[in-house]
Amino acid sequence: MQRTFDYAPLSTAISLSTDAHLCFAKNLRLRSAIYGYLALYGSLDRIWDTL
Repeated sequence: MQRTFDYAPLSTAISLSTDAHLCFAKNLRLRSAIYGYLALYGSLDRIWDTL
């Protein structure tokens, strides 16, 4: 039973790093979408009007 606890911190660290990577990738995709929108329209005013 003790050995299962030895691996818990490692699996937790892997899970957290995976979540952090997915979060970073999502933010990067969102940022690139916003920059693309800015390049196309030049302003975020239309986005704020729709929210």
